[in-house]
Amino acid sequence: MTGGGRMNGENRIPADPGIGDETLLRAAAHFGTPLFVYDEGVLRRKWERLRNLLPPCVDILYSVKANPAVDVIAAFAALGCGFDVASQGEAAAVSLAGGNHAKSVWVGPGKSEGDLRFAAGAGIGVLAVESEGEFGRVCKIAEERPFPPLVALRLNPGGGGGSLSMSGATQFGADFDTAVKLLSKESGRKVEISGVHGYLGTGLLDARKLAANMGLVLREAERLQRATGRLLSFVDAGGGFGVPLYPGDAPLDEEILTEELYDLFGRYLDRHPWTEGLFVESGRFLTAEAGVMVARVLDVKRVHGRNFAIVDGGINAIGGRDGYLGSKHPPLRILGKEGEGDTPYTVCGPLCTPMDRLAVNVRLREPKEGDLVAFYMAGAYGPSASPGRFLCRGFPEEVIFRGGGLTRCRTVWGGGA
Repeated sequence: MTGGGRMNGENRIPADPGIGDETLLRAAAHFGTPLFVYDEGVLRRKWERLRNLLPPCVDILYSVKANPAVDVIAAFAALGCGFDVASQGEAAAVSLAGGNHAKSVWVGPGKSEGDLRFAAGAGIGVLAVESEGEFGRVCKIAEERPFPPLVALRLNPGGGGGSLSMSGATQFGADFDTAVKLLSKESGRKVEISGVHGYLGTGLLDARKLAANMGLVLREAERLQRATGRLLSFVDAGGGFGVPLYPGDAPLDEEILTEELYDLFGRYLDRHPWTEGLFVESGRFLTAEAGVMVARVLDVKRVHGRNFAIVDGGINAIGGRDGYLGSKHPPLRILGKEGEGDTPYTVCGPLCTPMDRLAVNVRLREPKEGDLVAFYMAGAYGPSASPGRFLCRGFPEEVIFRGGGLTRCRTVWGGGA
């Protein structure tokens, strides 16, 4: 890192910060602030790292929801990655990025008729249905026109979990009894359920828990095949690969994770040799470390004994990752200033709400008006997961750093009914 070392204490800069201070300063001068900068090299390295953790029989789907910037998606498309999409807008972003929709899986608990018809015509590889009603709507469309996507059923086995749980009494997927019913009464339909999808929780840092979640999806797939006599050709076992964002977080034990996943998927394939595809999904693990948000200090003040630094990018820019109102925060530092300061500051954005706090009691080195603050681990759930239209603020610029140059990212907002 040019011009700034890692901070002491709990406010730790990532081991692979990728983009140095000189590049961030150059980007801010050219594109303005608030600004997100994504490092294509880090994106590639994270994909290769995940690829090396998985057995060769398992393919990776990039969860576009984590960061739908077209140039970020393009980095993964160039590596042969598949995609997890959940809207027409995300599908359009994959198309613009040169991604292969034959490797895309469309997920989500609610899909309009327009979504289903779009999926049928866009070359989507797999459509994951989440209920008996949704499968019925797919079958109705298939009576009128060809429906090329393979159809998977999202399973909700009721266990697992993570920092956010998608299993149990939630809106996601079908329970086992519903799954048996759907697979048992398909005769004569023009589409069949030929695989299953599961995603039980996100942001997991316990390797055994993460593997156990995927193992539960595989066991449910096995149980469903035994109960119905149907052979499933593919399983999307979900993901939840976490990254250490906050003080005290420990990274995934990759040795344990690799051992567990090789065992799980290997045993599943041994028992189900007709399986044609096994998939896992990842978003935050692939993108978080690749991104830095740069915001400019607008004001520094002391109110009722507390020091505040106000910056020009708040939760309107980076609101998708913080449920702690700044009490827990990823690392940040002032560009061009070495190390920590002695005085704690609460860092807030410019919005007219007390919720716009990015960091509480972080030790910054003498922040001054005009200083640039780098917020690390910002590559996932940034602008696209933030209330950018609040106060009509709009969204920050996003740029990608590749080959030594900086290019404005292409983005897609909206699309479809």
